Amino acid sequence: MTTLIPQWKLTLEYDEAGKQQTWQFSEQQPTKNPDTIRIGRDNLRCDIVLQDNTVSSLHVEIFFNQLQNRFFIRNLRGLQNLPLVDGVLLYPDKEFSLYNNSVICLGKQKLKVTDISISGVSNLDATNLDYSPKPDKEENSGKDTKKNFWKEPTGIATIITSVFTLGGVIITSVFALSGVVLSQQTEGEKIKFELKKTQYQVQAEQNKLAQELLSKKQEKAEERFYKHKAEILEKEKQNISKQITLTNKCNKDINIAVNFTALNDIEETRGWRGISAGETIKPSYFIRSGTIYIHAETTDSKYKLKGKHLRQKYAIESHFDYIADDLTILLSGTQERISKKFQLEDFYRVDFAQNGVTTKTFTCTGDSLELS
Repeated sequence: MTTLIPQWKLTLEYDEAGKQQTWQFSEQQPTKNPDTIRIGRDNLRCDIVLQDNTVSSLHVEIFFNQLQNRFFIRNLRGLQNLPLVDGVLLYPDKEFSLYNNSVICLGKQKLKVTDISISGVSNLDATNLDYSPKPDKEENSGKDTKKNFWKEPTGIATIITSVFTLGGVIITSVFALSGVVLSQQTEGEKIKFELKKTQYQVQAEQNKLAQELLSKKQEKAEERFYKHKAEILEKEKQNISKQITLTNKCNKDINIAVNFTALNDIEETRGWRGISAGETIKPSYFIRSGTIYIHAETTDSKYKLKGKHLRQKYAIESHFDYIADDLTILLSGTQERISKKFQLEDFYRVDFAQNGVTTKTFTCTGDSLELS
């Protein structure tokens, strides 16, 4: 009897403290939840425990669907700190298929699917076959021996007929067996083709739905953003802005991004503004409180600002401006998400002076950028 044993395996690679790590997930490997691996910073609930503080304690789970014969990833974090899968935000209660070379972003931590193997192995039941020994050779006991059968004309004819008959049976059997083998190979190729076709159809449908959802979200995001800008313009007429003087004493050019609470109590994040080596700028901000948060880095990304109090916000390579944590207005599709290198960055607190102009200076010390 032949039974089909399904076998599946998924391999993940990621960097941890500068070292490449490999994690393999298969049906034979015990996990904290059957046929599922959970990823995050909590070593009590997660199978893959990451140290990066931008990763949530329980962020995502990967599981194998026996009916669909595919791997899926599910968001366990909610609306905060959404995972990115192949450049698309994974919202709560949604599942995405995983494929070879899929990239998963959890905060700043990236994990890559380097191998997916799904197959069936035939398991043959052993069968004991009894073989009868050849009969003992019979010897003639009498002195008078009959004429040998094969020397008779009728015997020769019988032998010739038997040979041709046996040959026909063998040839027929060979062609029949070849037909069975070819039929099995063709059927196997057809199954593989249909499976691949289904995967492409599912992926195409997911991309279509994601694009439609993104378009609707973008329309609403634009409406909220421009309403915010209109409210600020009205309030700015009745308020005085707060000014800060920033001087760059590094021997490298610096780019800065800022995060602050605007006059209508809505948080806004925008960048970039460049400060050349030795240059001083005096930007003004209409803000509710006396505090802003600054992210700064040299143009070669070698130095980044470090401080005591921080909040994390997303930034992209090109200029950006968004409110709250709604990044939809910046991105119109999956390829744009990938090309803009969507990154979670550290923004450090800067307090304005109670009286007079606030003055701050950037300096490069060791391998860090400081603001004092």
